[in-house]
Amino acid sequence: MSSANSGDLGYCADTYQATNAGVTVDGRILIVLRKVNGKWLMAAHETVVRDASCTSPVPQYEGSLLINNRRQVIGTSNLAGDQTFHPFLWDKGKMRDLGTLGGANGVAIWLTDNGEVIGQADVPGSQAYHGFRWKDGAITDLGTLEGDQCSRALMGNSKGQIVGGTLAICQVETTRAFLWENGGPIVDLNSLILGNTGADLYEADNINERGEIVASGLPAGCNDRFSCGHVYLLIPCDANHADIEGCVYRTVE
Repeated sequence: MSSANSGDLGYCADTYQATNAGVTVDGRILIVLRKVNGKWLMAAHETVVRDASCTSPVPQYEGSLLINNRRQVIGTSNLAGDQTFHPFLWDKGKMRDLGTLGGANGVAIWLTDNGEVIGQADVPGSQAYHGFRWKDGAITDLGTLEGDQCSRALMGNSKGQIVGGTLAICQVETTRAFLWENGGPIVDLNSLILGNTGADLYEADNINERGEIVASGLPAGCNDRFSCGHVYLLIPCDANHADIEGCVYRTVE
């Protein structure tokens, strides 16, 4: 991982395969940081034909390239040799390697306005990966739900609430939506739903500052998320939502 102070900072971010006129070629996508008038700026993606200098593995999960209101940037960068990749935080002109959970690889997925990074990273042995939160130099393993091998953290808010999904078999589709808050442990969102809706939530995709969650799930009688899956809005029963039908909220005196 480089932190050059002049010129362009580029790195092999992903690989692809394309076919043109019957000829298939391998390539790579470069994300470039360019220094202009003493400041690093994000330049457009540059796509080039793959060569011997880029031998990066194709990531088994995708990361993000985001900026927050503090002009902090997150992304994923290959390490020397292009065989492993780590999440990074770019802040005030310096790129910081956020590390992993003891395994080889990791990616950054979300960045809050208070500088917390949400992502996922390999655990020791690199046969499984867990969602993580990076805050003030410390990385926290969010774990996974009992019976599932992996977890994928997708979004977080400034209150430290994080959502995502767990996977019964790594590298396959998510199976259960989760919420992580107040230091954990990770909780199956399906267990928090009031009443018998018949919905089976397999992934929590977004959470806002009010704790309201958007999740993907299967309605009763649906076994195929692509043909009959639904999107659900989950509203917490708390002081900010005491007027919601079915919510019985009382403060403790």
